Amino acid sequence: MLPQKLILENIGPFIDETIDFSEFLAHGLFLITGKTGAGKSTILDAMSFALFGEPIGNSRQSKELRSNFALPTSLCQVTLEFSHQDRLYRITRSPLQQIAKKRGTGFREHKPQAFLEVFDLSGKEIDAVSGLQKVNMYIADLLQLNRQQFTQIMLLPQGEFRRFLLADSEDKTKLLRTLFATMDYQRLTDWFKEQLANKRQGLTRQFEQFSQLKTQFQWTNELTEEQQQVLNKDLVTFITEATSDLAEQETTIQEKKHQLSQLKAQLKAFHQQIEAGQLLHHQQKQYEEAFNQHAAYQKKAADYAQLAQKITELEWLKDQANLWQQAIEEQQQYQKTQQAYQQAQLDLKQANLDWQNWQAGQALRQANEQAAEQIQNELLQVTQRLPLAELLTQKQATWQKNQVELNQLRQQIAAKNQHLEQSQANLAANSQEYERLQQQQAQQALWQLAPTDQFQLTQLLPQIQGLFQNIEQALTLRKSYVAEQAIIAEEKTKLLAQLTVSQQENIELLKLRLQLTLEQGQACPICGSLEHPALANEHQAQQLNQQSLLASEEKLQQLNQQNEQLLSRQSQLATQMTQANQQILSDYERFVQQLQAYLVLLQQVQQFIPDAQAHFSDAMRALANQLQGQTNQLVQQVNNWLGEWPKETIAKELNQENATLASVMLTMSAQLPPILADLAASYTLFDQFYTALTTSQTKLASQLATCLEQQQVLQAEVQEFSQLLQEQQQHLQAQELQAEKLAGELASLQGQLAPFTLAELTTKKAELTQKLATLNAKIAADKSQEQTLAQARIRLEEAIRILSEQRIVQNTQLQARFQQIFPTIKQLQASQLASQDDQQLAQLLEGLALCIEQTTPEAFDTQLADLTFTHLLTYLPFVEQLPALKEKYQTYQQQVQMLEQRLQELLPASKQPKVDLSQLQDKVQQLQDEADENQRQIATLALRSTQNQQVLANYQALLSTNQQTMEEVSAFAQLSDVVAGKNQQNLSLERYVLQVYFNEILKVANKRLLQLTKGRYTLLIDQNKGSYVRATGLELLIYDAHSGENRRVQTLSGGESFIVALCLALSLADVIQQQSGGIQIEALFIDEGFGTLDEEALAQAMQALMQIESEGRLIGIISHVRELKEQIYQQLQVRTKGNGQSQLVSQSMEIG
Repeated sequence: MLPQKLILENIGPFIDETIDFSEFLAHGLFLITGKTGAGKSTILDAMSFALFGEPIGNSRQSKELRSNFALPTSLCQVTLEFSHQDRLYRITRSPLQQIAKKRGTGFREHKPQAFLEVFDLSGKEIDAVSGLQKVNMYIADLLQLNRQQFTQIMLLPQGEFRRFLLADSEDKTKLLRTLFATMDYQRLTDWFKEQLANKRQGLTRQFEQFSQLKTQFQWTNELTEEQQQVLNKDLVTFITEATSDLAEQETTIQEKKHQLSQLKAQLKAFHQQIEAGQLLHHQQKQYEEAFNQHAAYQKKAADYAQLAQKITELEWLKDQANLWQQAIEEQQQYQKTQQAYQQAQLDLKQANLDWQNWQAGQALRQANEQAAEQIQNELLQVTQRLPLAELLTQKQATWQKNQVELNQLRQQIAAKNQHLEQSQANLAANSQEYERLQQQQAQQALWQLAPTDQFQLTQLLPQIQGLFQNIEQALTLRKSYVAEQAIIAEEKTKLLAQLTVSQQENIELLKLRLQLTLEQGQACPICGSLEHPALANEHQAQQLNQQSLLASEEKLQQLNQQNEQLLSRQSQLATQMTQANQQILSDYERFVQQLQAYLVLLQQVQQFIPDAQAHFSDAMRALANQLQGQTNQLVQQVNNWLGEWPKETIAKELNQENATLASVMLTMSAQLPPILADLAASYTLFDQFYTALTTSQTKLASQLATCLEQQQVLQAEVQEFSQLLQEQQQHLQAQELQAEKLAGELASLQGQLAPFTLAELTTKKAELTQKLATLNAKIAADKSQEQTLAQARIRLEEAIRILSEQRIVQNTQLQARFQQIFPTIKQLQASQLASQDDQQLAQLLEGLALCIEQTTPEAFDTQLADLTFTHLLTYLPFVEQLPALKEKYQTYQQQVQMLEQRLQELLPASKQPKVDLSQLQDKVQQLQDEADENQRQIATLALRSTQNQQVLANYQALLSTNQQTMEEVSAFAQLSDVVAGKNQQNLSLERYVLQVYFNEILKVANKRLLQLTKGRYTLLIDQNKGSYVRATGLELLIYDAHSGENRRVQTLSGGESFIVALCLALSLADVIQQQSGGIQIEALFIDEGFGTLDEEALAQAMQALMQIESEGRLIGIISHVRELKEQIYQQLQVRTKGNGQSQLVSQSMEIG
C-alpha cells in the first residue's frame, strides 16, 4: 500500500491542504517538520481516519477532527489516494459533524459518510463502493489489517513506536496472525477444542443412554438389589445377564405356542360339526319354503291360461293395427284432394270474371299510349339542346378561370425574376467566401508538423524522463558499490593488520616450540648455533603445546580465507562498477540525443509561428508566445547543461574519486529536474497549442463544408428558378392562345341556343320527364295485370286437370283398401277384445260395406263422407299392454320350473333328522376363550422378547460406539493439548509457526541492528518456557556483545529502544512483502522518537534511513529535531499562520 495524495478539508488546523506524496517517491525519505502543535500528527490521524474511520490513538474521536476554523456550511472530510497491487484507490470519508442549515437558521447533523473509487493503472474507473459498512469491509479485505495493526507497522504514532517491541507474545500473535495469515492454525486449535468438547458431550450422552437401555429391559422376574449392583459393576455384565434372560423368555413362548396349537386342532373339529348341522338345518328350511311357493303357483294356473289367450289376441291386433292406420291415412288424403279440386273450380270461375272486367278498359289504355309517344318526342328535342347549353356554361367558366390564371402567372413570373436575381447575388458572395476559406486552410496546413514528427514529439518526453530515472538509479547503484568498496577496503585493512599480527604470533610460537626441542650442543636447524637461549619462565613453556599451535594455524588459515573472500568481492565490485559506468554513459548518451531531438522538433514549431501570428486567434497567439518563450528558455538551459557536462566529462568524472562523483550526482539532481520540468511544461504548451490549432482547423474544415454545401444549394436554386421561369412563360403563352379560342367558341354556341337558356331547358326537361314517367308506369301496370290474369287462368285449368286425375286414382286405391280391412274388423268384432254390444263397431262395418258396393266416384264420395274410423282407434292402446303381459307370463313359467327343480334337490335333506347346535356352540366358545387367552400371553411375551432383543442390540452397538468414542476422546485430548500449547514448552501450534516467521524478521532486523549498534546488539527469541501460554514463544531478548549476556528488551534505554524498534518495524515490513501473497507495505510513517537519541545514535538512525531510502520505500518522519532538518533533502513543512491555522509547504532543501 503506497499513499499518493492526501486532501485535508477542514481537518484540525488545516482548511484546504493537499499532500502529494508522489513528489517524494524519487528519493523515498522525507521529513514532516513544524512547530509543536502545528498539526504534524494530524496528518497521520487523517490517513488513519480515511482508511478505518478512526484517528490513530484513543486521545480523540473522529467527530473531533473537524476544524474550529471551518465555515459553518463547510464540510469536514479527508480524501486519500493510494496504490495497491496494480490498482489505484481514492477514498473520501467525513465524520459525524454539525453543519449550518442551507435554509433558515440553526444546524443539522451530518452523518458519517464514506465513498471508495477503484481505478486501473490507466485511470479508468472499474468499481465504486459507498456506505460506511461496505467501505470498511472492502478496506479490511484489501489491506488485511485493522487500525491497531496498521499503526504498528505503517503509521507509528507518538508513544506507540516501541509497542510492538515490548508487546507480549499474545499481542504479537494478534498482529502477526493477520500479517502472515496464520488464522487457520488458530482455527485448527479451536476446531480441536470444539471436537474434544463434542466428543466428551457425546460420551456423556452415551452413558446416559446405557442407563436408559438398562431400565428399558423387561426382566422375566423383578431384579433384587444385589442383582442390580452386579449389573452396574461394568458395561459387559448386563449383556451376559440379558442374554440369559432372553433365552428363558424364548422357552416360555415355545411352550405357550404348543398349547395353542392343540386348542386350535380341537376348535377346528367342532367347527366342522357345527357347519354340517347348520347346512342341514338350512336345506330343510329351504325345502319347506319351496313346497309352499309351488302350491301357491298351482292355484293360479287357470288365470295364467287366460292370460296366455289374451297375449295371442293382442299380438294379432298388433299385426292389424298397421293395416288399419294405412286405411285411415288414405281416407284423409283422398278427402284433402277432393277439397282442393272443389277450391280450384271456384278460383277458375273468379279468374274468368276478372278477365272480362279487364277487357272492358281497352280504349282508355290505347289513349294513354298515344299521349306517352307525343311526350317522348318533345323530350327528345329538349334533350338534344341541353348538351349545347351545358357546353356553353362550361366554356364560360373555363374562360373566367383562364383569365384568373393569366393574372396569377404574370404576378408569379415577376416575383421569380426578382428571386432569381437575389439567388445569383448570394451565389457570387458564397463563391468568394469559399475561395477565402480554401486559402486559409492551405495556409494552416503549412503550420502543422508531419504526423511522424508529432508522434515522435509525444513519445520523446516519457523516454527522456525514463532515461533520467535510469541514470539516477544507476548512479545510486554505483554509489552503493562505491560505499561497499570503501567498507571492503576498510575491512581489508583491518584484516591485513590481523593477518600480520597472527603471522607474527605463529612465528613466535614456532620459535618457542623449536627452543623446547633443541638441546645444548646441538646445532640449530635455522641459524646453526650450538648455544640456545632458555625460556623466560616455566609458564611460557606450558603454553607451547600442540593445541595452541594448531589454534594459531587455524586462525591464520581463517584470516587468509577471509582475505581471499574480500579480494573476490572486490573483483566483483570492480566488474559491477565498470558495468554501472557503461550503463550510465549509454543512458546519458541516449538521454542527450533524445533531448536534442526534442528541442529540434520544438524549434521546427517555432519557425512558422512569426509568419502565422496574424492568422491566430487571441488565445492561440497567447499560447504561441508562451511556447516560444518556453522553448527559448529550454534551449538555453539544455545548451548550458551540455556545455558543462558533455559525455566526455561524465566519463572522466566516473573514473575519478568518490567526492567528484558526488558533485556530479548532486549537480544532476539539482539541475536536471528543473530542465525536465521545463520539458514537461513545453510539451504541455505544445499540446495545448496544437489542440487549439487542431480545433481551429476542425472549425475551418466545418466552415468550408458548410460553405460548399450552401454553394451547391444556391446553384441548384438558381438553376431551378431559371427553368421554372421559362416553363411559366411558356405556360402563359399557351393560356393566352386558349383564351382567344374560348371567346370564339362562346359566340358560336350563344347563336345556336337563342332564344333558350340552360335553366329553361332544364326545367322543361324535368316536367316532360315526370309526365312521361307517370304514363309509362300506368301502361306498364296495365300490361302486368293482363299478363297476371292470363297466367292465373292457365294455372287453375292445369291444377283442376291434375286434381281430377289424382281423385280417380285415390278412389280406386281406397275401395281396394276397404275390401282388405273389412274381414279384419269382422274378426275384431268376434274376439274377446270387443264387447258384444259395440254398436259403433257395427256401424263402421255397415259403412264399409256400402262404400265397397258403390260403382261411381260421386256415390263413393257420398258414402265416404259419413264413414269414420275413430272408434276403431280406441282398440289400439291394448297393444301397449302386450310387453308387460308377456313378461308376467314368462316370469310365472320360470318360477314354477325353478321351484320344481329345487324341491327335487332338497328332497334327501328333508328326510334326515334335525341336529341340536346349541351344545356344540357352547363347547366351541369355551375352547375359543382358552385359545384367545393363550394367544394374548404369547403376543405379550413375544413383544417383550422383541423389545428386549432390540434393547440388547442397541446396547451392544452403543458399547461398540462407546469404545471408539473413548479412543477418539483420548486422541483429541492429546492433540488439543499439543496445538493449544498445553505441553512441556507451553507453545501452541500457531505460536510455533509464527515463531518461524518471527525468526525471519529478526534475521533481517539484526542485520540493520548490528550495523547501527556497531555489532553490539542482537535480537533473540526467548526460548525459555513462560509461566503461561500467553507469555511464551514470541518474547524478545537482547544479546549484548559487550557483556556477553542476554537480557530483556525492557532494559534498553530510550535511545536504544528507538533504534531496536525502528529496525524491527522496518524488517517486519520487509519480511511481510517477501512472503508469497503477503501484504505490500511500501510506506512507513514515524511520528517523533528521534528526540530521545544522542548525536551518535541519531547519526546511526539516519544511516539506516538513508539505506532504506535506496530500497524504493516511502518513509515519512515527523520530527522537529534540527539535525534531521539539516540531513533530509525532501521536507513537508507545517507552517502556522499565527491564528491557529496551518498550511502545508512541500520543498527540497539544500544540504550543505
